[in-house]
Amino acid sequence: MSDKVKNKLNLVKYILLFLMILLYTLIFLTTIGWILLSFMFVTFLCVLISLKLAKLSCLNISLETYLLANREDSVRTEMTIQNKTSGFVFFPVLKITIEDLELTTYLYGYTGQKKVITIDWQANKRGKYETLDVLVESSDFFYFFYQQQISKIAIDWTVLPKLLNTSSLLSLIEERQTETSIGEVSYDIKRYRPYTYGDSMKQVDWKLSTKHQEIMVKEFKQEEQEQPVFVFYPQQSFYFEKMLDVFFSLYKELENKPVSFYFANHDENSIEITDIMAFSEVKKQESTNLSSILIEDNQSVILFIPEMTNSIQKEVEAYIEQVDIQVITYEELKKSEVVE
Repeated sequence: MSDKVKNKLNLVKYILLFLMILLYTLIFLTTIGWILLSFMFVTFLCVLISLKLAKLSCLNISLETYLLANREDSVRTEMTIQNKTSGFVFFPVLKITIEDLELTTYLYGYTGQKKVITIDWQANKRGKYETLDVLVESSDFFYFFYQQQISKIAIDWTVLPKLLNTSSLLSLIEERQTETSIGEVSYDIKRYRPYTYGDSMKQVDWKLSTKHQEIMVKEFKQEEQEQPVFVFYPQQSFYFEKMLDVFFSLYKELENKPVSFYFANHDENSIEITDIMAFSEVKKQESTNLSSILIEDNQSVILFIPEMTNSIQKEVEAYIEQVDIQVITYEELKKSEVVE
């Protein structure tokens, strides 16, 4: 039943009740009857005046435009409400509801002055928020008549994954890597040559110098070890969000290191993560293709999977001879007490 129909029915009920009291008063001429009649007349008059002044279209409601938070953060923001016209407004009872923020607030006797309402919000859902639906309801003090309006407020709110402590995770990765480690440099001997002025004495090979009867030094070929590629597998899983928290926290820890992060995709074009905002938009996928990442020989890949399945196991095994793949699942992290 629409609000207009409900209001008309309430009006009919009110008129019928008023007529009954009027008839009772005229027949019995009692003091109580006249008091009731006067009260209902004044009440009805006040309700009509408030309905005339309570125009929801005159209200302007706004929220902070930009907000950046992590999942499960406690966020404090503000909502502003005011009369956007030059005319006088009066709302006996004004109720404002924003379901996405779990907010319900009441204003009584509101006359259009600027009002700032503090909102304490628990950011439990990761994602990008571009609009919020605000339900504004108004009624008289006796709740005889009612009106409502839903407004869409444009915002730019981003909730990223939860930020975790990654020290235990980094230790686990370092243990799993036998030939490479993040950011370290290896030195291979390129050749031996006679000592020249300016060479460091640390480079002298004394055993070889004795054999050649002259000072011989080691000339190194400096090669930076191949950096691993970190890949998140966005499968349909109960542990999706929790594993994404781990992957995001690792990204934050290593974002200034020369390493690459990817989201595996359902097609052959995996997504390289170049912007932190990408973590707010990644979604679960029914199927994922690793071929675009696991095609380079001798590449080192650390694959983050919410949970291992037979199909994923087969996909990984198809590349294991070509690529150095390390698989990390959320269950493994729990057993290693890297996460709670």
